[in-house]
Amino acid sequence: VLYFSNSDGVSDALQIGNLFVEFDSRNRIVGIEILDASSFLSDQLEENVTEQDLNAVSGGDIRVDRNGELVAIRVSWVYGEPETERSYSFGVQSRPVTA
Repeated sequence: VLYFSNSDGVSDALQIGNLFVEFDSRNRIVGIEILDASSFLSDQLEENVTEQDLNAVSGGDIRVDRNGELVAIRVSWVYGEPETERSYSFGVQSRPVTA
């Protein structure tokens, strides 16, 4: 599992295959969880991402860009010596804010 979060206030999550997109109470994206991350990312990035690489992650970032009803999400992480940066991008439909 590879997990990135910028908040403790998760109130809902959306599962998309191996991905969980976490939302706060205002439907802002606050976390990303990737199950079976080494296999999933190796397939998606078409390169070998090992468990050792993911265990050596020293930093990461989530970038969210909205364009109408589409939300583009980019997850980046840094690992190893020398530092190597990788990223994975995907899109989801925007969710309405509920009261």
